[in-house]
Amino acid sequence: MKKNRLVRCAVIGTTTAIMAVSGTVGIASASGSHVSGQVSPLVPLMQNGGFEGTISQGSCCPTSVGNWNAVSQTGSSPPARQSTYKHNGLYGLLAQSNGGLNVSSFAYQDFTQFQAGVDHTLSAWAYPAAGHQTLALYVDWDRGAHGAASAITRLDIYPDHVEVTAWRNTVVFFPSDYYGAWHEFKLNLDASTHRATLKVDGIFVGRTPPGLAYDPAGLATVWVGQGKSEEAASKFGWDDVKFMQ
Repeated sequence: MKKNRLVRCAVIGTTTAIMAVSGTVGIASASGSHVSGQVSPLVPLMQNGGFEGTISQGSCCPTSVGNWNAVSQTGSSPPARQSTYKHNGLYGLLAQSNGGLNVSSFAYQDFTQFQAGVDHTLSAWAYPAAGHQTLALYVDWDRGAHGAASAITRLDIYPDHVEVTAWRNTVVFFPSDYYGAWHEFKLNLDASTHRATLKVDGIFVGRTPPGLAYDPAGLATVWVGQGKSEEAASKFGWDDVKFMQ
């Protein structure tokens, strides 16, 4: 029988907790979309999530529906579709930056069919090699003008911890080191309780407390890579990004 392993977590604010995670015991994930008390299967929305097709490399940040747009700012290189860092298929995405103030390297894809107040999942396979990068979902993003959005869901992966932000709550977890190998990171977002559940490689890591009941409508954007205001260099491989609702 497997023993529980402890994962420390802290809610940014006033609440601190210790969470026990078992290798065999997880948590029920969302299996459908809650709408007026009914449950329906989640529908895949992401296009070219495995980067098998070509992607655009352009300026920041025009609307990009149906495919990725890879951009960089302040002298960094945009993420590139390549065959070295890949989890599945022939290609993956490599996002890397030399570091420095206001340096960024990220790719994003927009979705017009996102429904506010409905369950959704966001997941990706990532190969963290150095530094800190992010998997995010923004609603009504300001296209980089001030780095703001009406709603923000983020998974920030650091060498010594991960942070989950959902419904205006941010929780820090201190799980095992994920660097130097491929791992599947998955967020299940429950619109009825306004909580996000993080699983890595299918194992429950933690869950945010109930957040603010705030579900704005607008253009949704899935985003991977390194944002601005990062001083340290970073290097991540990304593959098989999925967004379902």
